[in-house]
Amino acid sequence: MRLGVIADTRHHRDGAGRLCTIEPVAAQLEQFAAMFDEVVLLVPLWPGPPPAGFRPYRCTNVSIVALRPAGGTTARAKAVLALRVPAWAAAMRRLLRDVDVVHLRAPCNVALLGLAASRLSSRPRAAMYAGNWDGYDGEPMTYRAQRWLLARPSFGGPVTVYTDRRTAASHVVPFFSPSFTLAEWEAESAAVAQKVDALGHPGPVRLVTVGHLAANKNQATIVEAVARLRAQGIDTRLDVVGDGPLADVLTRRRDVLGLREAVRFHGRLPLDGVRDRYRSADFNVLASRSEGYPKVVAEGMVCGAVPVMSRVPMADALVAGGVRGVTFAGDDPDALAGAIASLASDPARVAAMVAAGRDYTRTVTLDAFGAQLHDILETHWGIVLPSPAVLPA
Repeated sequence: MRLGVIADTRHHRDGAGRLCTIEPVAAQLEQFAAMFDEVVLLVPLWPGPPPAGFRPYRCTNVSIVALRPAGGTTARAKAVLALRVPAWAAAMRRLLRDVDVVHLRAPCNVALLGLAASRLSSRPRAAMYAGNWDGYDGEPMTYRAQRWLLARPSFGGPVTVYTDRRTAASHVVPFFSPSFTLAEWEAESAAVAQKVDALGHPGPVRLVTVGHLAANKNQATIVEAVARLRAQGIDTRLDVVGDGPLADVLTRRRDVLGLREAVRFHGRLPLDGVRDRYRSADFNVLASRSEGYPKVVAEGMVCGAVPVMSRVPMADALVAGGVRGVTFAGDDPDALAGAIASLASDPARVAAMVAAGRDYTRTVTLDAFGAQLHDILETHWGIVLPSPAVLPA
């Protein structure tokens, strides 16, 4: 059975000609590949070598129908997108003729067009909505349209979404976004135990934040909070992982605040490098204004980094109302500084949060993702699929 995947997930070819995408997405799509004879990706293929954080697929049954990339907020970008649409639509029609079932990864321009194209096909379909299912201020109209279309029973297949509330439609299934296997979870156990044993010992409070350096991720609030903590005499260090349009702005603000030695910018790192930062951190800070399922929070919990999160829709569920971490008002550096200072003064509370976070993340591994996805597709499509198998790391 052939699965077609329609998405805007960025892909590159490496020096050996292998197809590469960002590591967590590759791992999730490999779970699909374990259930189908072939997975055909209809995705943008970008020129040049893959950036840090990308890797090749570890399975041999994934192929690509390459789309010319397009998208953006400028008038020129929108004009280029309009020119791409006919070719994209034609490619989708051909894909839908050649595959047995189709999966859409929304929200994005490619998925919006795919929603329209797939309605003209009798192929069974499914979708994943990777954004904020509850909506947010300033949300693009196209995102709202995709949520509305996917929520309607007429979509005709299961839709996995990131939400902590019950959904009215039976085909809309709350889900999660993993990036680590059970074996990788188990491999962190000894290091986490050592981290817990060291709690309360003298040393700086170590923070990490991981994400695109853009307005929505709001790293400026975290930098400001570090300044406030240090002004209170709390030796605080911050590792910033990621790149993006605000890198220079954030670096200048760090320097103005006199934090050159306290705040380090690492740029984009491969997954192993990101995990090293989690391992060395006491607290994993997320100050985003909007999120779907922020997988970086779960990734940090695996390595014993307690989450301190802005109050995005999934935040309370992820921290379990204060059992696994804490939340704060996202644009308030004083509130963030206060939350971190309170936790840093209570090692026993932090140790309990580390243990609770580890218990939770054992339930949201790639293994669990594959098994639950398998059951969702079989139930909604009424077919029998091979059991998924996690590929070796």
